[in-house]
Amino acid sequence: MGNIASINFKPTNAIQLEHNDRTRPPTYLLVNKGLDIECPIKAKEALAKREQLIAQAKEHYKQKFNQPFKATNYLWSAVVNLKDTSTMADLDKISKHFKDHYGFQCYQIAIHRDEGYIDEGTGQTHINHHAHMEFVMLHPDTGKSLMRKISKDGVPFKSERAAFERIQTEVAQILDMERGQYKNNKYDSNHKLIIKGTYRKRIEPRVYAKTMQEKASPLRVEIAQLKEAQEQEHQALNTICQQIAPNPKPQLLSFNECKQIIEAHVKEWIAINKELGDNKLYTPQDYRDLRALKQKGISIADLKANIANLEQQIKDRQQKSQELEQENQDLKQQVQDRQALLDRQAPSSKDRQRLKYYSREKLIDSCIAYDNQRILQQAEWQKR
Repeated sequence: MGNIASINFKPTNAIQLEHNDRTRPPTYLLVNKGLDIECPIKAKEALAKREQLIAQAKEHYKQKFNQPFKATNYLWSAVVNLKDTSTMADLDKISKHFKDHYGFQCYQIAIHRDEGYIDEGTGQTHINHHAHMEFVMLHPDTGKSLMRKISKDGVPFKSERAAFERIQTEVAQILDMERGQYKNNKYDSNHKLIIKGTYRKRIEPRVYAKTMQEKASPLRVEIAQLKEAQEQEHQALNTICQQIAPNPKPQLLSFNECKQIIEAHVKEWIAINKELGDNKLYTPQDYRDLRALKQKGISIADLKANIANLEQQIKDRQQKSQELEQENQDLKQQVQDRQALLDRQAPSSKDRQRLKYYSREKLIDSCIAYDNQRILQQAEWQKR
């Protein structure tokens, strides 16, 4: 896509963070993975950081204006075109520029060099070098929405178009790239046309990749499809194995920030229970135990570890319940098999007949005991 600079904003979708770190890889990646990706902050950590920024903004808004927080459209994603020599340091400069002059708060950056197309004739790989930047568009000091009226250094732009045209120029300067042509016509103070706009629409990476891949031979497409499933599992394992170096001075959460993160998990658990119907995984006590983790002065890492431990306890409990249920089913089957055997082999003598009923009753009693144990344990969990 060349060395023309561009940055395009759009509202953040539900899976954008996982798209960025490739937890959910798209289907249009290069077969050879290109030059892979850089994403220092993974999806889960980015989500926690985002929730922390939102909680801080809401708190500042309440202190500043003494009224309920009402902003809704404050999560935005940006796609930035890059050179093949662009680095994460360049994007950090953009992030700092937006924070210092516009108030935009960036919480995740990912560089993607695994998209593009392979030339069918030469076999050469053409990489679409670009980055994704995720923003909370709430003023860090006042909590006000920054997208209602975009300002730079406190001075509002005349229009949203003027703001984004200026941002395009600044990003090109920071990345030392050529600025793209203006999309819209530009006029001077006398309303005289000075720059004719292209009025071209931006091509999404998936559309760009699809267009280029349609030129590939059917054999290359087939190879890509066969390797895709393999690559997804491989990338998932890599994601699990990658570790983020611990911060020597972890930032501690306030009580409200901690509450924000925990309530998000509570909503997720409620949604899971709703999907499971009668076979619910989480009990009311589980919700109480989760909310009991709220405390002031805990780090994000420690809070995540505590939540993970609680989820593991719930999974262990579920596993034990399933094992007990299987044992009960196995024992019932043994009762049925033994009863059938006794019915076939029991003699007519009274002593053998009593032995027959004794064996049958003993097995049935054992089965009832297991059944009662399961019922009592389930009742205990429901009380929790």
